[in-house]
Amino acid sequence: MLRRLFVALALAGAVTATATACKKKEAAPGQGTAVAAQKVPVAIFVDDKQVATEATLGATPTELAGLAPGAPPLDQWIGIEVIDTAGKVHTTLAPAKNKAGEPPALAAGPTFGFVKAGALDGAVAAVAKVTILTRPQAAAGGGRDDGHGHGGGDSGGGGGGGGERPVPTAELTFEVETPKGTSTFTGDKLVPLPSVTAPVGDTETPGWNFLDVMKAAGIADAKVLHLTDSENANLRLEGDDFDPAKTMLYVKVNKSGVIRFRVFRKQGDAWEVGGELRGITKIKVVS
Repeated sequence: MLRRLFVALALAGAVTATATACKKKEAAPGQGTAVAAQKVPVAIFVDDKQVATEATLGATPTELAGLAPGAPPLDQWIGIEVIDTAGKVHTTLAPAKNKAGEPPALAAGPTFGFVKAGALDGAVAAVAKVTILTRPQAAAGGGRDDGHGHGGGDSGGGGGGGGERPVPTAELTFEVETPKGTSTFTGDKLVPLPSVTAPVGDTETPGWNFLDVMKAAGIADAKVLHLTDSENANLRLEGDDFDPAKTMLYVKVNKSGVIRFRVFRKQGDAWEVGGELRGITKIKVVS
């Protein structure tokens, strides 16, 4: 009888210990998809003004309004422009109306989307830059000079994108990396190149065809290029990107003396922005 009692007590203790262990395991933090909040680099702008260079983000979405000091109320936002690290532009116009009840937010990644049932809807991963557009000329192609709300930010908020521009000098540089080595391209080499203008939006500001820039940099035969800008956004060029009948690669120097790069792609009879970079720092020849 005594032996049976000891066995029963031992079994009861084992069951209790197992249940307790399971309960602790279920409650253990950091399990599953939980992500601890941490600071990540992401450029946040309100029109042409940068208001943040990083954000503390976790698995739970944080509303963009709280990450952008000085931003007006959401119902005054004309649009939101998001650029991922591949240089792709994602634009949402009138978010308060078109995404009513779904505030724009950022989460770990960084990832952008609109909060719906506690999660991000229409998520954009690997975000490099977010711009809150509040000026009519910014969304209409004046202050942001491309006619599509796809980020220009160099007109100073004063109507068209024309006006005097700094003449690029040898102090304006970016790195050119090839399989044979690395060199430095200087801005003064842009001056003698034939000037061109963008096919849509700001069609007055003179710039250069990137194909001519490639020739000047000695990489005209490149098949695949990887471009990086000052905000660590990246853009890959290959195939039809180098076909003038399908794509225009436009380079200019903005009023701040920064090299701007845009990809315009032919869609039927119209041109649309397919990507952009601000302040190119490096061009790498992949092949």
